[in-house]
Amino acid sequence: MRIVGLTGGISSGKSTVSNLFKAHGIPVVDADIVARNVLKKGTGGWRKVVVAFGDDILLDNGEVDRPKLGQIVFTNPDKRQLLNRLLAPYISSGIFVEVLKLWMKGCKIIVLDVPLLFEAKMDKWTKPIIVVWVDSHTQLERLMARDGTTEEEAKNKINAQMSLDLKRTKADIVIDNTGSLEDLKERFSEVLIQVKKPLTWIEFGISRDGALLGFVSILFSIFICWKTMGGLIWKLEMFILLKTEAGLPITRSRPLESTEKCGPGSWSQRVQPGIDSFTSGWWSTFDIPCWKLCTLSVCPKKSSSEEKETSLQEENEEGKTEARRFSTRRINLR
Repeated sequence: MRIVGLTGGISSGKSTVSNLFKAHGIPVVDADIVARNVLKKGTGGWRKVVVAFGDDILLDNGEVDRPKLGQIVFTNPDKRQLLNRLLAPYISSGIFVEVLKLWMKGCKIIVLDVPLLFEAKMDKWTKPIIVVWVDSHTQLERLMARDGTTEEEAKNKINAQMSLDLKRTKADIVIDNTGSLEDLKERFSEVLIQVKKPLTWIEFGISRDGALLGFVSILFSIFICWKTMGGLIWKLEMFILLKTEAGLPITRSRPLESTEKCGPGSWSQRVQPGIDSFTSGWWSTFDIPCWKLCTLSVCPKKSSSEEKETSLQEENEEGKTEARRFSTRRINLR
């Protein structure tokens, strides 16, 4: 998921750019709307502001008189910092909730419209950062025309925020809005191409689809490991069961031959020292020759000469057994 940071100064045209994003189907989280909800009557932010600034900032219905509160904080830097400290946690959590809702909907690109993006240290969570910039003279004229305020009041509002020139140096993308609306739309179309470019692997990983894919991959890996280990354990249980039914001891009744054992001096020590400590420990409590351990994927198979020697020994044992049986039959016949 790509989280785009959008910021600018008062009367710079940031809201116009925000509306253009919405018109192109990209969801926008507006920090001003979140701040209004934070100051609604009865909320935690409302109670803290009333305690700090008094009941004089309230309307008859109990809601905060926003223009009056704005006049206080724009003319008093200490009051402005106090208000920001009181509301910052509530605004941040509100923005997080809105982003989480859009994440659950599967949105790939989200725009955070935050006037105090750098002041609130939220720029580190957004990439790219877009700054809507105008020169100071144009900004002052637009603000006076929009709010109908005096030049001094307009300057106080502008100076209460970080300067646009400083924000411009921190931006990844700068939209120059000193021209007409048509010029702004033309520049926005170029910015939109950059915003809509394919997601990086990290951006895809933190999206809803990427997170689901990662979760399924982890479950599949666990399943494969469980099936593999389950097969090895099943082979060991079957081997122990067969020895038990045959009346043979499960624990070691004799030392393994040097060609059989999986201990010091064996192939496992020469080639895979890590296997030696494992096979000479837990596995060595069972009377399991090396060819049996091979079926459990613990030790390597014997060489061809060792296999021939083993087969000859088995044939000799079978011959001796048949000879004993023949002798027993002759005795019985007599």
